[in-house]
Amino acid sequence: MNGTSQKYTLQDQNSLENYVNRAMAAQPKPGLILDSAATAKDLLDSAKNEAGAEVPKVLNELLGKAPEAQESALIKAVLDGATVHSREHGFLPHGDLLLSALHQCRSVYDSATNSHHDQISLTTNAPVIAILSALSEATPFAGYLPVDQGSNEARLIVVAHQAASDWGDYSRGDLMDGVKSGGVYLGAPRTLELSAPNSGKDYKFAFLAQTEAGDAIILLRGRTIIYVNGLMAAMEVANAPSTSAQVNIGGIVRLDGQDYALAGTVKPDTGEIVVTPTPALPNGSIVTVEAFVDYEADDTKTPKMAVQASAFSLFAAPFRAVYQVTPEARSQFANEVGVDAGAEAMLAVRAQFAMERHYNALKKVRMIGRFANKSEFDYDYQDQIKMKSQSQIWQNFSSHVGAVSQQMAEDTADHGVTHLYVGKNVGTQFQAMPGELFEPSGITARPSIYRLGKLFGQYEVYYNPQANETADGTASEIVAVGRSSQTARCPIIFGDAQAPFFEPLGTTEQLKSGYGFSSRCFTHVNPHQMSAVGCAVINVKNLK
Repeated sequence: MNGTSQKYTLQDQNSLENYVNRAMAAQPKPGLILDSAATAKDLLDSAKNEAGAEVPKVLNELLGKAPEAQESALIKAVLDGATVHSREHGFLPHGDLLLSALHQCRSVYDSATNSHHDQISLTTNAPVIAILSALSEATPFAGYLPVDQGSNEARLIVVAHQAASDWGDYSRGDLMDGVKSGGVYLGAPRTLELSAPNSGKDYKFAFLAQTEAGDAIILLRGRTIIYVNGLMAAMEVANAPSTSAQVNIGGIVRLDGQDYALAGTVKPDTGEIVVTPTPALPNGSIVTVEAFVDYEADDTKTPKMAVQASAFSLFAAPFRAVYQVTPEARSQFANEVGVDAGAEAMLAVRAQFAMERHYNALKKVRMIGRFANKSEFDYDYQDQIKMKSQSQIWQNFSSHVGAVSQQMAEDTADHGVTHLYVGKNVGTQFQAMPGELFEPSGITARPSIYRLGKLFGQYEVYYNPQANETADGTASEIVAVGRSSQTARCPIIFGDAQAPFFEPLGTTEQLKSGYGFSSRCFTHVNPHQMSAVGCAVINVKNLK
């Protein structure tokens, strides 16, 4: 399954991800802070001086647009952004996010044309800030798509696999992904079972194709096997003439010390099989026949596969803000507070922009999860604390979230839970758990969303200040979401047509000056329903 734009491909995502991973791994010693400036210079020198240096095409194109003096700064921005992302989320950025970051940077350069330059867009820091911001402010569970700057459109393409024949366990058009895969379809072996004779003592089987015409299946000769209660009991006589319309079956099976002889016939050209046991089998016995389809005799029975691509259009919408200040206020900020009012305003706007999108994505995850995959976990503090510590009680949560995760994987036919967003009460209890159950992130507490650590060695846990918790602390809501390894299968999709951007405003008649902020982006529920249900809500009760 795939997420693409008109310019980029999955190969661009993969090559970028591999390139950054190799660069980040090339540290002198594990654990040391990356010297991004030196590494960027080395990578740039390698790209320019070594024939066949493996520089991703999309990065190479971006460097071609940048002034020579800025090339190293762009690579450094990618490495610094990847470092911050790794510190904040515990893993290096995926290829889709890296591609989105470079696309935002490219959109800054693309604002200039061959007929007129754009002095604001081509300032030294704008492309660098676009990359750093995109990587450091990312929402960890979202998939990222590049968005066309002109049309504000991103294309989401999801590929599904279907049966194109009425055959085996499938009807034409049935999904063959996820839990729907693995049914009998491709193979020649076919089995039928009967728990009681059709008439008298005979077990009669008719292998027919699943078509409206009820066409007979031609069977391979000498291959039919009869099982009784799962034990091999009889086989088709292999030395029968190859043209015989009917072939004998024979064999003996012992059940509870009693021998039972089985005799019967196979009609390979019609798929009819009759088996008679002597004496009659005990009540409750199950007779199963395994026969093999002769694809060569009738190639119309060869099953067909279908690939369906569903395309969706997602459109960016504007974000805006204006900051203005009088000369007197600007001077007072500088002289008494010691800060630049404009810089402070830009930092606040940028933080608001990032958190607003993150919270918006979380609200949409919760909106879906309350109906798609909702469950309740009884912490049962009053009774459990008499026998266990709080950490031991939380160990019971492992099987609960595991069941939620498995349900998600089956619903999406792709992935289970990867991220948990918790409130203060649950978060502080997780942090008090021993290291083998919860691995802290080491990030100092913040009054906003941040990563607490990893639970049970599997789930990334984030603090959510807006989590639903009761005032007395007895109940709390956990929002669970799964990030797919495939961009287009993530439940929430992000896209940026225009990188978040500040530009100076003219001075008004009141002598006010300031900055304008603008961006065009989207935070969208995946329009592919099977992908969108990768969300869950777990209500924890009786915490005290």
